[in-house]
Amino acid sequence: MNDLIKAIETEFKRMGMTKRDFCDLIEEEPQTYNNWRTRGIPSNKRAKIARAMGWDFEALDDDRIEPAKKPAAPEQLAISGDGDSDIIAKIVEILIDAQNEMLADGTLMQPYDAKTLGKMARQTYINAQKTNALNISAIKEGIRLAAAFQG
Repeated sequence: MNDLIKAIETEFKRMGMTKRDFCDLIEEEPQTYNNWRTRGIPSNKRAKIARAMGWDFEALDDDRIEPAKKPAAPEQLAISGDGDSDIIAKIVEILIDAQNEMLADGTLMQPYDAKTLGKMARQTYINAQKTNALNISAIKEGIRLAAAFQG
């Protein structure tokens, strides 16, 4: 087993995923993944893996494993808990920006409808109230994971 496979397995376990979850995320069969463990990962599959794992594609393509460029600390907004209409509007803006990025990079094939985005925004706000802060990076990561698991 090569270092790339070891890193992938370490990362998906850290994320709380099983091998099956990872295979579903990258749209490959577990048997195909098992073949990669002995034969190596085909170069035409590396972009999909890089996106799924949050890694830099160019580094992964050179058999180097580096995280994609991320902010040093997540941007957070304070939550007051009194309705926070401005915070909810910001959540919707973040969701739409993340959706547009995913449409551009092919992670998402069609945009979410307004009702689905509204549900995502409400749930995100409810989750943010628990910590009294809104983690913008977590919202973007969450919508990417939701899209990946919806297929």
